[in-house]
Amino acid sequence: GKLSLDCYKRAAVACFDAALVDNVQDWNSLAKLSTIYFDRGQYGHAYTLGRAAVEIHPSAETLSDLGRVLTGFGDYEMALEVFEQAHKLNPAHVPTMNNAAMACVNMARYEDAWTWLTKPQETLSIEQWQNANLSDIEKNKAFVHLYRQEWADGWRAYDLGLGKGSRVERFKFLPTWHPGAPGPTVIYGEQGIGDEIMFASCVPDALADMKDGAVLETMPRLHGLFSRSFRGASVYGTRYDDVPVGA
Repeated sequence: GKLSLDCYKRAAVACFDAALVDNVQDWNSLAKLSTIYFDRGQYGHAYTLGRAAVEIHPSAETLSDLGRVLTGFGDYEMALEVFEQAHKLNPAHVPTMNNAAMACVNMARYEDAWTWLTKPQETLSIEQWQNANLSDIEKNKAFVHLYRQEWADGWRAYDLGLGKGSRVERFKFLPTWHPGAPGPTVIYGEQGIGDEIMFASCVPDALADMKDGAVLETMPRLHGLFSRSFRGASVYGTRYDDVPVGA
């Protein structure tokens, strides 16, 4: 649960802090602390610690982590430069390729993103390919497919991310909707507020195909707006509740 995860992170911070007291050059502890602060959204702390880790131990791993922090600031150009440095140090480091691709996506440079997403198949040996975790690469190809209006491939790849990272599966007990499915349908948000507003442009079309009504779960800040906008749905601002509506 969230409480146990928070406790774990606090304990981890204490351990890494203690390690740095013994050795201020412990780049691994600096990098781990940077990741924890990044996950908390404390990008200033994350950048300072990540930068220190890179100065002590420049590697694909530390540089790629620093690039992720820069994406948190929205400095995608600088992040891409850092990812390029990381790739030069280790052309087989898959997270670097994926992170570079996502920086390109955020700058709407979709063809450059595709180049990064297809680098693993061009640069990895057969053994490296067999041992690599390519799940993020495969699911992030969705953004390029959708940009190209390759809808079937795009949504198939997009679905690979369901339940991972911020895309928590809120309604595992319900079957996936398909055209003509009977009964009320649940529509729920899964990303940031800007993405949720953007994807909400699809809701009227979805409601037109859901003849038996729909339940729309959103974040509390959007409850009023969505309630007024989508009269054909029962709207709940319960996205952050531990138990989803109707569970």
